[in-house]
Amino acid sequence: LQPSADRNLMLRLLFTFFFLAPVYSNTWVINFNNRNDVCGDRTCAERGYTPAGAQYIAEPVGQPETFEYRVFIRQVGPSGSTRVSPFHDIPMKLSNGAYSAVTEIPQWTRAKYEVTTDEQFNPIFQDVKNGALRYYAWGDIAFNYGMIPQTYEDPNHLYPTSDEPGAPQLPGDGDPVDMIEIGVGQLPTGAVSEVRVLGALALIDDGEMDWKVATVRLDNPLANYLHTLEDVMRVYPGALEEIAHWWKVYKVAAGGEENTIGFGGGWLGAEKAKEVLATSHQSWRQAFAN
Repeated sequence: LQPSADRNLMLRLLFTFFFLAPVYSNTWVINFNNRNDVCGDRTCAERGYTPAGAQYIAEPVGQPETFEYRVFIRQVGPSGSTRVSPFHDIPMKLSNGAYSAVTEIPQWTRAKYEVTTDEQFNPIFQDVKNGALRYYAWGDIAFNYGMIPQTYEDPNHLYPTSDEPGAPQLPGDGDPVDMIEIGVGQLPTGAVSEVRVLGALALIDDGEMDWKVATVRLDNPLANYLHTLEDVMRVYPGALEEIAHWWKVYKVAAGGEENTIGFGGGWLGAEKAKEVLATSHQSWRQAFAN
């Protein structure tokens, strides 16, 4: 079974209908404009970064799409830049209510990049399965995709798959919470963005809960128009359904089974998404922040 060319074309049209989609350079800088970050019980200095006006740049090392390739994140300060961990050192939430997000896979590409959880500074690498670099066989991913820092879907924590009494509960997948950014324009691997949370999808993948949180970055032209899932449906009619379908079937092209989606198979609103992030942040704190 091959991906539908019609569906792929429809998504491209949906995400470029009102605005051009610029492609940015491989080195991405984001400035948090002197906002105060929320660092939990430990001060931001103890976490290893400066909250006021923090800047991050991507540091690629090696050749893309090779086993050795890594993308580190560096924080820029008055005396230079230092490597930081996108998993542990970038704050999940900012005092203005926005969230941090790190892009792993740029929109309209298919190499499966992700943050390492077991290497120093947790650089981004291309995932490997059965000795081969991984690509999405179903086709290019239709959105910028990455992770929310300081979150952890704990394999020892059971997540409900529905609000119904007695609904099955499943363990987390052992990774940070995944982020879908649906603004206009491709973000490079290693981009650190300030985003608004719009909703969540409870993907069930190989018997594990694999939450997908939908966001829009605040410096995007569409950010003024996208505040809720209802706004997304109005600006991008059909896009949420197509994104959910993509996650259900993306393994089929490689011979796998379809995934399922909890909570009735649909998208959940921003409040539920923030609840998921709060739970996963607490799991991160218990597992790593000591």
